[in-house]
Amino acid sequence: WSAASDVYKRQIIEMIGYMALQSLATFFTKGDDENDRDLGLLEPNVRMKIADTNSRAAEIENDIKSTLTESADDFFALNNGIVIVCTGISKDNDVQYTLLEPGIVNGGQSIQAIWEKRNELSGEGFSVVKVVAADDERTVKISEAANSQNEVTKRDLKSRQSCLLYTSPSPRDGL
Repeated sequence: WSAASDVYKRQIIEMIGYMALQSLATFFTKGDDENDRDLGLLEPNVRMKIADTNSRAAEIENDIKSTLTESADDFFALNNGIVIVCTGISKDNDVQYTLLEPGIVNGGQSIQAIWEKRNELSGEGFSVVKVVAADDERTVKISEAANSQNEVTKRDLKSRQSCLLYTSPSPRDGL
């Protein structure tokens, strides 16, 4: 009982952190072939790479690439990051983990843009990375939840600019 309890306490099932963009590009590289990406990592992603040349997704992808090549240091602040599911997580040392059967369920456009622009990064940028150990059923739930947001249009974003917002005076302002 005690040994099983100790093993359970050491088992990592969820973690969040950040990774250097170059490390993410390496993670997405297929084996030892630096010229080939591991598209199998995107298999659990319900959207995969949805961009086409005439879509909002293509515009977003271009914005991601511009950030990478013009201001990679801002990537952490401007990007929602990568969500990875796997069947298990083990800690190798203080800074390195092994993910068993990893798959990217959210951030597919970002990881592909990072890989495509890995040799053109404008600085040492980072990305938020969330990792969850999950079985198939939980993986589907995570993928669906992470990819079911409402679309946000440019008009929506512009309408939230401070110069366009009206805020009523606070009751504390003595009115």
